[in-house]
Formats: sequence, structure tokens, C-alpha cells
Amino acid sequence: MITITLAALTMMAHAQQFSIGARAGLNMTNAEGVWRYDGNKSLTSLYAPGFNVGVVGNLVFGKTDFSANFGLLFAQTRVRALDNWKADKYAYRYRAHINQLQVPINLQYNLFGTGLFMQAGPYLGFNLGGKWKTDEVDGNGKETNRDGDIKFGSDPLKHDSKAFDFGVGLGLGIQANSARIAFTYNLGIANLYNGDDDKTKHRNRGLMVTLTYLF
Repeated sequence: MITITLAALTMMAHAQQFSIGARAGLNMTNAEGVWRYDGNKSLTSLYAPGFNVGVVGNLVFGKTDFSANFGLLFAQTRVRALDNWKADKYAYRYRAHINQLQVPINLQYNLFGTGLFMQAGPYLGFNLGGKWKTDEVDGNGKETNRDGDIKFGSDPLKHDSKAFDFGVGLGLGIQANSARIAFTYNLGIANLYNGDDDKTKHRNRGLMVTLTYLF
């Protein structure tokens, strides 16, 4: 903690400009990994749309092309996982949406004074709540639907998913005056699966397209 504090003070000392802004955008998210249900049957996971909105801070380091930006975002992530869905035999579909508080921290480098930039850095995610829904079709064509709230925590007997997420983000963008558009890919590192199957792993993946305005 002391090291982090000293690093932050050093950056502030060399900064010429600090600004805050608003951010909003769209997500395409997926929980990549091995999905299993009903024993050893596996599912195919797909990307699904969501959104993000929040506030950001931007710190410029002197007269260099480097800056740092960080945010506090409300992000909705969605998950879809299928097995033979819409086929004329047994089928299963799982859908979920999760509301997450995200804290991205990025180091940004401006490319040759063109307005183009690239950025990279870690992100932290805190799952606030969500809902799940399953649709199942048996061998006779009968469909059964179930739904409920996602329970977050570390106990596999009580909780559906872990509450804490973290990973890295890589992005490219363009800035014109106070506005910037960025394309960021988030690569989740944390395994959010909360169970006793060693082969089942769920890691967040997400493509974010965001519009930021700095005041």
C-alpha cells in the first residue's frame, strides 16, 4: 500500500493536467471456458450485448505522450451458453445478465501526435447482482423454463458465482479535443466458477466500445 501511494504521489508531481469526464458505451461479453451441465454434457458459450456507463479521470504526465486514465463504471455483462438449441432433439440453453462495478486503470500512449492512442492496464470487477434463466427441451419435445437470482460468494453450496473479478484490458482509440472513442478488449483472469468440477472454468471476455468526454 505504501508503494502504491508513493507511485501515485510521484505521478501527480509530474502531471501537468488532471481532468474528469463521463463515459458510456456498449459491451459484447462472454464467459469463456468449459461449461458443463447434467453430468458431462458441455455447452457452447456465445457473446451477448450489454452496456457500461460511469465516470473517469485522466492524468497527463508532463510534456510526454503518456497519460493514465482510470474509471468507476457500472457495466452489465451478459452470458449465453447453448447445446443443440433449436434442434429437433434434446436441447439446453443458459442465459444470464450480471451487474458489475468495474474499476479500469490504464496507461495510455499517444501515437505521434495524430490523436490515435493505445492503452493497457488492469481492471477490477465487483459483481453486484444478476439473474439467470434456463430453457430445456427433453427427448419428447417438452420445454421447461427456470429462472432465479444469481448468488455471489465463495461458498459453492450457497453461491452460484464468485463475487470478485479481475483481468487486463488492451485498447486502441482516437481523441479529438475533449472527446475520445476507444475499443477495448478485456481479458478476465479470475475463474468465476464456484463448484467442485476442476474442468469447469468461467473467465470473462469482453469487447467494449466507449465514448468519453473530458471536462
